[in-house]
Amino acid sequence: MLKVSNLVNPKNAAYFNKPRFDQIFKEITTEVDKSAKFTRGWIVNQKMECYGAECGSVFLEFQTKEDSEIVLENLDDTNYGDEKVKIVCVPEEAYVNYYLKRFDVK
Repeated sequence: MLKVSNLVNPKNAAYFNKPRFDQIFKEITTEVDKSAKFTRGWIVNQKMECYGAECGSVFLEFQTKEDSEIVLENLDDTNYGDEKVKIVCVPEEAYVNYYLKRFDVK
C-alpha cells in the first residue's frame, strides 16, 4: 500500500469538487499504470481527511510488493503541477485496521 501525497496544496483542496478529485486520481493512476498495475485505489476528499491522510492524497494497493517498490522508485519526488510528489509505504496493519475502516472502503 502506498500513499501518494503533496499533489495539491491542502488549502486549495478544501475547495475542490468531485470532478477535480476525479481528474487528480485519473492523472496519478495513469502515471502509475505506466510502471505497475494497482489493484485498488482512491483519493481522499474533504470528508475523509484524517491524521496521515491529507485531502487530495491518493492511496493505492498493489498485488505485489515489487510493484509498489517500482512505483515508489519511479514517481517519488517527481513533479505534479507545482508540487513534488511524495510517496510513502503504509504498513499493512495501519492500512487494514485504520484507513480501510475510517474510509469505509470495501
